[in-house]
Amino acid sequence: MIVISIASFLLANMHLVLLFRILVILMPSIQNFLGCLFSPRLYRIYEARQSDDYYKPGGLEKWGDFIVTTFQSVWNLGFYIYPAIALIIYKKGLLGPDPTLFVAKLAAGTGLLLTVAVCIRSYGRVSSPKYMNFYQILLSAQQNLTEHNKKSLLHYDFDFSGWPIEFSWRDAEKDDASKSLSEDWKNEGFYGLLGKTLDGPFSMLIYVVSHAFAISIVYPGSMSFINYVMNSNLSDGRKKLIVAEMGERFKIHTRDGNDLDTMFVDRRGKTHLGKTLVICSEGNAGFYEVGIMVTPLDSGYSVLGWNHPGFGASTGTPYPDQEQKAIDCVIQFAVHHLKFEISDIILFGWSIGGYVSSYAASRYQDFNATVIDASFDDILPLAIPRMPSFLSFIVSRVMRENINLTPGELIKQYKGPVFLFRRSDDEIIAINPGSILTNRGNDLLKCILSSRFPALMNNFTEPELDNWLSKSVNTLKDVHNDVKDAQCESILSEYIEQHGKSYPMSIGETMDVASKSQLLLYLAKRHMADYKSTHCPPLPARMFQKALNTVIID
Repeated sequence: MIVISIASFLLANMHLVLLFRILVILMPSIQNFLGCLFSPRLYRIYEARQSDDYYKPGGLEKWGDFIVTTFQSVWNLGFYIYPAIALIIYKKGLLGPDPTLFVAKLAAGTGLLLTVAVCIRSYGRVSSPKYMNFYQILLSAQQNLTEHNKKSLLHYDFDFSGWPIEFSWRDAEKDDASKSLSEDWKNEGFYGLLGKTLDGPFSMLIYVVSHAFAISIVYPGSMSFINYVMNSNLSDGRKKLIVAEMGERFKIHTRDGNDLDTMFVDRRGKTHLGKTLVICSEGNAGFYEVGIMVTPLDSGYSVLGWNHPGFGASTGTPYPDQEQKAIDCVIQFAVHHLKFEISDIILFGWSIGGYVSSYAASRYQDFNATVIDASFDDILPLAIPRMPSFLSFIVSRVMRENINLTPGELIKQYKGPVFLFRRSDDEIIAINPGSILTNRGNDLLKCILSSRFPALMNNFTEPELDNWLSKSVNTLKDVHNDVKDAQCESILSEYIEQHGKSYPMSIGETMDVASKSQLLLYLAKRHMADYKSTHCPPLPARMFQKALNTVIID
């Protein structure tokens, strides 16, 4: 009787049974559709023997994605021009008699358009075999990242927001390793603005200028417009690093919640220098994809590149405290995840990347070496001449209170091997372009020499150093020949044998001015070399290696 009753029920409700079967069949498609609503955008598929590896979405996915990305671009651009837009709307009377109604209609219309766009994009993705193959690999990696699915994931270039996090600052064995030396700037948000308002109108102005304009001027690579323009070049650079150099991309999570885009090329066991890792820190508009990684790669080192907060796919904004936490996390990643010893790591910073390299050097001390190219000691002397003179006081306040980059003070705290490169035709780091004596790399060198050899730097010997620093590349060779290297080396070796290598050294306390000057110039050329170039061309690998081969007193 029970069987007959069940059969009768099923026959009477056949439409429900059919509906249930349809739902069971469609369930995977529904799950995929919902998952693809906000899944990452796919850019390229690295396939062997295929020159055109860009992913070509179907019509629905293409148009849906076009609407979404257009809205994102307008939104990002609006951040910079919203005062002008608001003024035009007000002047044209577009708000009408009821501004609230206008805003509500605009929001509702935009929301409806975006909803439709996201849905048709998702349907297009579900209908694409190539995208769904990528999507299944991504889901597998996000749920449980393994060596196998990570290798498969590296065949795809896609929106980095979907990339699984492989290292977090919490993974480091020593939690205090991420503690910042400096508290120059804190991300205080609303409470920071409130505090500045209570301090007075001028303090509020400084705060607003710093957050709205200044940081983008100092770090143009953090601007969404620059990232948009550079997107194709960055994609090509990533492909070269992954396909040609066998690089591996990682997402690492910093103490303050930022996600950093990093690229690691492992040369261990492949070259005689591969056991040493070079960590590359780029300039204020530099990206690891098209930056200075090429120099140590050409030399045969293992290399780790990373993008500043807000650069490329990295999240955040490159204020000093975020920069500090970023480089802290990069180093902890190199030590705890990539398994390099601190003593097997070389820091390489170019331009404004000299700031984070100096910061890291001052914290960890035991690096193999620190190499800084085309950098400065203090950002303020470079910032003031590039702004109208009547704004100099505001510029000073903005820099000192919010973007206080002083590599010179940080490098004084570092006691390990360090080498500087000065660009003789540098148009960025020189206060007066074309004047080599106003190159702030000179001042960075003085910071190193004065902190390590204080007895050699005084009012009598510094003019001799300035004279040496004022020379071009060709005439520097003549000055080098005037310095008695063998004699200076003997004096230095004798001092170290008697007193050790610790800094600061008291060497030169009993010398006459001429002897001090000789020894000071000898040490200057042991810590800095000239490269006849403008600011941006990559440093040749031969010069990089020659610097590291130079006997630097540590």
